[in-house]
Amino acid sequence: MARSSAYVFCRYQILDAEEKPLSAREEFELFEEVTGKPIAYRVREPKPDDFDTYLLKARQKRISSYTVHTWEIAQDIKFREATKYDKKKDETKDEVVETDEIRHTKFLGIPNLAVFAVEDTVSERSLGARSAVGRFAAVIETLKNGFDVRVTFAGTPEDAQRALDSWSLDQFTFTVRPFNPTPRKLGEQLHEFMVSDKVGSLRAVALPDQSHDMRDSHKGLISEVKGLSDAGYGQYGAAGTTPDGLHASISKPKFELDKEKNIKHQSQNRTLKIYIEHSETLDQEEAAIVKALLDLYGPKKTT
Repeated sequence: MARSSAYVFCRYQILDAEEKPLSAREEFELFEEVTGKPIAYRVREPKPDDFDTYLLKARQKRISSYTVHTWEIAQDIKFREATKYDKKKDETKDEVVETDEIRHTKFLGIPNLAVFAVEDTVSERSLGARSAVGRFAAVIETLKNGFDVRVTFAGTPEDAQRALDSWSLDQFTFTVRPFNPTPRKLGEQLHEFMVSDKVGSLRAVALPDQSHDMRDSHKGLISEVKGLSDAGYGQYGAAGTTPDGLHASISKPKFELDKEKNIKHQSQNRTLKIYIEHSETLDQEEAAIVKALLDLYGPKKTT
């Protein structure tokens, strides 16, 4: 199986001090202006060592007839724990050592569509998507007085329903509980099964049969689970292949026994990840990311 990297898709806006969205040209000029200038991220009274976060490697390209911006957000590690071996004593010792290493995460954006993809790898070398997005916004807002960065993670309730209807699902994960006191048509059968066996909550993973064409038929298990979830009595997530052949996943919100808390979690956007196979060249990989963004957010194709 080919190696791939996960990218979280987001909608974004960068507003200037007059609350006007930046054009593609203005955005790239902004990136060039702030490149390499460090900020202290989430530190109230920063010391010199706290200025460790910055933007780097801003590039402007033309891919699939769109202006594309790529950039990275980095954090200086500065210190890390190292284990050393003393051969004479045959002992190991942990030490904190200085380093000039960084953690860094890549972004690829299409400013005219106001969307970007951010790599979601968490390791000693990478920040992970959510941390990188937070640091990106902080870099711009700290260095440019009055500017506002607004990022919305993809994964709306509409995206979730579209996934159930149109993806070829590899798995459907859920946690549900019986409702109380009012039965609802969708989810009623699953509710009755749980009540009959005195099941307080049910957590499961559904996998496809040999046809590998699992999706919401609107009359089976998935719709029953969705019925309970939509009423606040469960949560679900899914992974599969989109109609455009992209491997994708949409996260399951946190499950709570409290109905109102479940509904609150569902009102927040989930994390939509797209998995991009590694290519032989950087140009090929970036073209694949752009294609994935266009498949989801580009102009609708006409037949």
